[in-house]
Amino acid sequence: MDKKVSIIVLLYNSEKHLKECLNSAINQSYQNLEVLAVVNGNCSDNTEFIASEYAQSDSRIRVLKNTQNSVITEGLKLGFDNMQGEYFMILEGDDELSLTAVKDLMDVAGDTDADMITGEINTISEAGDCIAIWGRPEFDILSPVQYLKLAIPYMDFLYHGKLFRRKLYKDIMLPPAFLGHDVLITYQLAVNANKIVSCKKVVHYFRQHLSSVSMSTTLSRLNDSYTCHVLLDHLFREKNIYDDEEIRILFETQILRILTSCLIFGKSVFYKNNKQAITRQLNNGTLDDKRCRAYLKAWKGVLFVLDIYRKMPTLANVIVYGVDFFRKILLRIKRYH
Repeated sequence: MDKKVSIIVLLYNSEKHLKECLNSAINQSYQNLEVLAVVNGNCSDNTEFIASEYAQSDSRIRVLKNTQNSVITEGLKLGFDNMQGEYFMILEGDDELSLTAVKDLMDVAGDTDADMITGEINTISEAGDCIAIWGRPEFDILSPVQYLKLAIPYMDFLYHGKLFRRKLYKDIMLPPAFLGHDVLITYQLAVNANKIVSCKKVVHYFRQHLSSVSMSTTLSRLNDSYTCHVLLDHLFREKNIYDDEEIRILFETQILRILTSCLIFGKSVFYKNNKQAITRQLNNGTLDDKRCRAYLKAWKGVLFVLDIYRKMPTLANVIVYGVDFFRKILLRIKRYH
């Protein structure tokens, strides 16, 4: 008999595309599955009602209510703790699966006995039209270290379009973060895997729209992302992942890039609240590494901000304030005209 697959569907005010999302899950060609519809917090629309209606008509659907708050990691933990499948996937309420997604991924799992299988993703518009093909790196069989060396430069940190063996969910950190939780969760699951394989077929349709949390940048969300990356950095050290020097340079470069965004958006507030951690991060030698500096050149101004903050943080805050002030003036002038 086919092994059961759990699809964890994360919902919060998701009524607009919820039917398309749930239909893509229950109409899979692979039928031995369960759908855990996790309603996060108190939705202000009909999300919970629609999910409950589907559950009444299909016994494979269970509705779980996260009554604590709408933080996505709380909903994920609820789904993880209640899943019964040997494998699991994560889907969000405005996205869709291809109708052969589970079969395509499980076929690869069956052929390779892999713990984690990564499929292809397409970005779709509000109307469901294809906007872009993500083009994840293709590979055969990789160890966790080999996968991270490939995934980090591609910034392939999303859990979307991936199939995980249930046993990988052990000792997973799930902080209450809006941004950064995906890289923390996906890379933790990858580190726990013995074998990681890619599936060359499109399995996930990622819907892009302006109301997405990830489209809204605030200091608190950037701070969440920075915190998640730092936690993962500690984990990599504990698990000896950094025995491979290339991974250390790649991931610390990623942390420095996010740190730059926090310093720019957070101005002196972020620096004041995280001074010790930032100072330690800027003086651990990574920023002087030639490879690190070569990677960071891809993001305009990153090296300038980091170098100034390392040498003259007070001056750096003044410069950031000034740049932000003139940027706002220019935006007002453009609006006026």
